[in-house]
Amino acid sequence: NERELLARMESDEMVVFPGSEKQIGRFTRVELLSLKGSTFTGKEI
Repeated sequence: NERELLARMESDEMVVFPGSEKQIGRFTRVELLSLKGSTFTGKEI
């Protein structure tokens, strides 16, 4: 079940991307697609 996850990048900025509960607590690479306010939106690559 895909949901939106909120994560922090190495630079301490936030990014929202589609993901599952299995990804919580794990590192993943995300392509940044847009910026809304101070939060990026992206997709896993």
